[in-house]
Amino acid sequence: MEFSPTRRWAGVAVGSALAAAPLSLSAFLISRVLGELPSFVSFAASSVAIFLLILASCFGYWAYSCLTLRYALDRSYLTIFWGASKYCIPLSSVDGLLLGTALARPDNITGINWAWHHIGRSIHSEVGEILFFATSVAQSDLLYVLTPSLHYAISVEDPRLFARELEVRKRMGAIRSSTLSASSTSIFSLAIWSDKTIQTLLLIGVFVNLFVFGYLYYVLPSQPNLTLLKLTPAGMQDAMGLKWQALLPPAMAFAVLALNVALATVLYLRERVAAYLSLGSGLLLQIIISAAMVKALFKS
Repeated sequence: MEFSPTRRWAGVAVGSALAAAPLSLSAFLISRVLGELPSFVSFAASSVAIFLLILASCFGYWAYSCLTLRYALDRSYLTIFWGASKYCIPLSSVDGLLLGTALARPDNITGINWAWHHIGRSIHSEVGEILFFATSVAQSDLLYVLTPSLHYAISVEDPRLFARELEVRKRMGAIRSSTLSASSTSIFSLAIWSDKTIQTLLLIGVFVNLFVFGYLYYVLPSQPNLTLLKLTPAGMQDAMGLKWQALLPPAMAFAVLALNVALATVLYLRERVAAYLSLGSGLLLQIIISAAMVKALFKS
């Protein structure tokens, strides 16, 4: 049996607005950058636009997670669904339930916390640590699920019906072995992202690529004429080109790095060394292009 949280759509609306603000500003910056010649200012604006896109993506995902927040009961578990995450609380470990009106209003929730969307932790002076999966912190909307190790705050539309259904299933007994668990179907929950070697290689690759872009955006405005190195069947030859063409090699190198990351994600499940080699080759390409661009890509 599933229960929906109170005021869920209000939380989705607030999250969508929080996502729309940085998205709109990012689109404005990108539109201005596209009409400008490469310069350090346009590089800075592009970097801010990318950051805003990432921020908008985060708020967009959290708004989606608010939309999917729900609570499911069976004979073994109370399962909380939030986005790509799933938290399974064994009914055998539930010591009791408390209506929100029985406790003081919670405060200082650390985590994803905006109006009508509260996901995070709080230390309550009366009961201790509480993990919130709620769309309201109003006392009349909250229901506390008490367990020996950690308490959970949820906001079901009918707390009394939820309490009755939980008690009925708890008396029936579990139909399978039940232990506390948390899982996620998000790609970011894969083990590869916690690997220190992968993290180091990826960070170096991104840093080198950003260095090349920053260097080009800095020096291109002072280059009245740009001579590119063009590869022909007869070998390397000089060829005049537009300034923005100098940005194509690092852009392609970044695309290759992204493909290597995707390949490494697949390979990591079977052979870690192969994943390291895949990501390392992408990093090597970044370094080669960085050296080539700095030394020989253009001359005036």
